[in-house]
Amino acid sequence: MPLLVFALLILSFAPSPAAAQAQAFAGYSADGSVDSDNAAHPFVLPGQSTEVNESLEDLARHIEKARWELAFKSLDKVLESGSQGLVARADGVMVPMDVMVRQMLAGLPPAGKQAYQLFHDAQAKALLADAVGEQEIEKLNQILSRYVITSVGDVAADRLGDIYFERGDIRRAAECWKLVLDARPDSAIPRALLLVKSGIASARAGRLAALRETLRQLRERHAGAEVVLGGRAVNAAEHLEHLEQSLSAVDPATRTSDAIGDVALPEATDPLWKFQFFSSSDIEALKNAGNNWGWQQMPVQDMVPPSARDAKRLYVNLLGYFFALDLETGKLLWRSGKFHEATKNLNQGPYFSVERYSLAAADDRLWAVARPTDQIGHHGAQFHVLCLNAADGAEIWNSQKINDLKKWNMTGTPVAAGERVYVAASENNQGTNLHLLALAAADGSLEWSAQIGTRQVDQNQVYYRKTPQPMLLADDETVLVETHDGALAMLDAESGKLQWGVAYESEQLDTQHYYNQPQAMHTAGAPLLRDGVLYFKGMLSDRVYAIDPAGPQLLWKRPVSQAAMIAGLDQQRLYLGGEELTAIDLETQRLAWSNKLPMGTSWVRPVLTRNHLYQFTPRGIYEIDKQTGDLVKLFRGDDLESMGGVILVTPSALVTVSNLSVTAYPLERAAQAETAQAAARE
Repeated sequence: MPLLVFALLILSFAPSPAAAQAQAFAGYSADGSVDSDNAAHPFVLPGQSTEVNESLEDLARHIEKARWELAFKSLDKVLESGSQGLVARADGVMVPMDVMVRQMLAGLPPAGKQAYQLFHDAQAKALLADAVGEQEIEKLNQILSRYVITSVGDVAADRLGDIYFERGDIRRAAECWKLVLDARPDSAIPRALLLVKSGIASARAGRLAALRETLRQLRERHAGAEVVLGGRAVNAAEHLEHLEQSLSAVDPATRTSDAIGDVALPEATDPLWKFQFFSSSDIEALKNAGNNWGWQQMPVQDMVPPSARDAKRLYVNLLGYFFALDLETGKLLWRSGKFHEATKNLNQGPYFSVERYSLAAADDRLWAVARPTDQIGHHGAQFHVLCLNAADGAEIWNSQKINDLKKWNMTGTPVAAGERVYVAASENNQGTNLHLLALAAADGSLEWSAQIGTRQVDQNQVYYRKTPQPMLLADDETVLVETHDGALAMLDAESGKLQWGVAYESEQLDTQHYYNQPQAMHTAGAPLLRDGVLYFKGMLSDRVYAIDPAGPQLLWKRPVSQAAMIAGLDQQRLYLGGEELTAIDLETQRLAWSNKLPMGTSWVRPVLTRNHLYQFTPRGIYEIDKQTGDLVKLFRGDDLESMGGVILVTPSALVTVSNLSVTAYPLERAAQAETAQAAARE
């Protein structure tokens, strides 16, 4: 690759047509700054300053002319800036500056690499010599950040990978070995050994697709190669083949969303039990209140309250009134207040923001976002996060009562992982800045906060629209934030540092409102991570995306209905719910089938099973064949006045949560047995 082309491609200063298309997807201009004229960019991830961008431009010019001394001075200026922002790559993915620098150095021509070693080998060797004791990891990381293509950069990266692997930090270990493979093809470390280490890390992380790709490279380029592992010589390819077979043999139910056995919908509509939120008079009062505020339908009328379940109980957050039902009997076990008083509080004002309420269950606790019940309709009323005991509803902690959290206005659904709980938030009176908070699960104390980016619209000032709410995925190492507002970001779980981000195509949130305005149908599904591939689709986006988060690398994207939401996936297809149930082939990204369904509420949550896809609509529960998209059965049920909603499957019952009630139906005995077996595997 010519040097100029390389420099421009990597630094995204003058992209090719394909790169320009990717940057339009990212919503950033050629210099890495925000493209304000791009209407498909409602969310801005942290970028670089003008000074840093100018230094990058200088760097590209010096590389073009092979002025190595000046180029490396420009590079030092970039690194010394200490910028924490991201840089837009040509594929639309944004990465930290140090990652971009590593990739740039790895792509230098031989003359550039020789010059770099001449200028920097001494510093790198000194750091390696000092990499002992408590300073070992710090010094090795410094080499990786600045001196990866020096004569000792590969040794430092391989050594750091071993350290991380021994500590159980599989993600960082894999990054180190991949860096040597990409940046130092001339390394004296056997490439087969590096591939085997990478493959073992992929297997340990459950990344089957990455493991198979590594195995392919071994077979094609290093057939018959032997490596020493644990003091024993083994055939490199055969070793990974055994790992691949073991990982493939794992029950697909543990790796895909079709873990639930097929549900035999009941023949009779009589429920096992039913719990209704609102009485007939309450429902009539809601309609009247909607007319008073000039709406065809109040947002709360089609709201399916957030729910969560464990093995014994179903929990509901009804506008800040919490209650628990016994899954077997439907008996009310506890409640936080007289939730039937909610209809009275709804007359306080029209600013409900019902989509901001959320609920999650984990480790015998409930994590929720809500307003105080006496401020349901108050303009500007703050949303807080609280932790409840799942057994009796007793409050364990509440952000309203924690000094460090009083300034935060919470949004989205909290996610618990290990000893922490994560929740998105904005500071009071700074609603355009979205942050992620890491709280101690035990007492709610703030461990760190990190700004994810800036929204073009302050959602706290949107009164008549369903606003995008962040959805999170978290483990011990990383936290993924899908803003549903045009951006997705990955953060380090320990520090909150941004690892990478994507600003994806998304419509700008509509802030216009007028008398008797109809409400748009916007669904939102959680992102899915399966076999090392992340699938996501924003609430206001008409694209679905697949990304390899380990790269990170954009794998593919394709157009879909804006009203669609991710419903699940199996080994062959990705399934979308909403106004149309849709199946997309994972290998070709082609449409396999589509089936339009009636929609009454945007709060639907479809269920994917081994052979079928189910969605709860105003007409009842539709059962669709996964292979063909054909209707198998329509179960009307007992919740005839509802607008549809959420489906939950327990070992003995099919449970629906609608805008009016929770209803449980008996499963056929064969279905009960299969579902119980699937539940036992979870």
